[in-house]
Amino acid sequence: LRRVPPEFRVLTGSGGILYPSLLMGACGAVLAVACVAPRACVELYEAALAGEHQKARELQNRIAPLSHTVTAGLGICGLKAAMEMAGYAGGGPRAPFARLGDRDVENIKAVMSESGLFPEIEV
Repeated sequence: LRRVPPEFRVLTGSGGILYPSLLMGACGAVLAVACVAPRACVELYEAALAGEHQKARELQNRIAPLSHTVTAGLGICGLKAAMEMAGYAGGGPRAPFARLGDRDVENIKAVMSESGLFPEIEV
């Protein structure tokens, strides 16, 4: 950020580091995890901008494991499965990808439940 012109804007692409990125000068984000937890991502962004650091940290701690498991860990197949669990239209993955196995689906369900962001999901 120190080396770019003032008009250059930096976005983060990782939900696992959204809050620290904003603290270091990123002006926003493009996050796959926001397809699953859009409200939490927006609340984190708004809390960081408003200086509500405790709230932003708490949200970051809820979003990061979800981001790691769903997008970084399982990729597009995990993202689509999580979107379906959250009530969004994720649909099935296209070839050559296949739907996740039961073990991965249960893992996503557990992470979503543990996040506290999806009270309707029970393990």
